[in-house]
Amino acid sequence: MSASRAVRIAGWIVFGLAMGVLLAFLLGLVVMSLWNWLLPPITNGAVTTITYWQAVGLFVLCHLLFKSHHEGPGHHHGDRGKEHFLARKIHGLVEGSEGKGVESHPDHAGAD
Repeated sequence: MSASRAVRIAGWIVFGLAMGVLLAFLLGLVVMSLWNWLLPPITNGAVTTITYWQAVGLFVLCHLLFKSHHEGPGHHHGDRGKEHFLARKIHGLVEGSEGKGVESHPDHAGAD
């Protein structure tokens, strides 16, 4: 590997880390601003304003609670399997043979 390529890769790594830090900072500010702007007036003061670090913690908590964590080993393929299933299902509806070929799909094996 040449020295210029190593410097270029290191530059991209530093840029990526800096962008990650900037994005985390901005997301914390957005969560804090929205919370402090919306919730105290909506709840007539029953909910108080929050600090920046409480907003970051709230963002992390929401990410853990509401993000889908059942991606599994084939996640990098996206939704191709679902698209193929839907295409077969739609084709079956159009052709009048709904459900044919569905049993052979790995997501639906033994579903009955």
